[in-house]
Amino acid sequence: MTTGIVLTSAALPLGLMGAYLSDQAYTDCLNDRPATEFGPSDGNDCKNSKEARNVVIGIVAITMLGVGIPLIVYGAKKVPLEPRATITPWASARAAGATFRLTL
Repeated sequence: MTTGIVLTSAALPLGLMGAYLSDQAYTDCLNDRPATEFGPSDGNDCKNSKEARNVVIGIVAITMLGVGIPLIVYGAKKVPLEPRATITPWASARAAGATFRLTL
């Protein structure tokens, strides 16, 4: 259940941060692109790499949600605990006794 909570709660910040960083990388790519012998490049390589990054970020975020939500649901099912009492006898060279333990 804890893993599901962590995955689900981290999916949105990861997606937002990834989209922001992808946009910054796109801007840097456009600013740093070299001029070709025929003039400035058209930036298609920057656009294609941005689209690829966004697809990967989206797949990772959706996968985190797809794994996290079922883990929360599965972990939330509580098995009814039955009270249990145990008696454990013990003995040593000088003493003997019994330990009584009640688990609720």
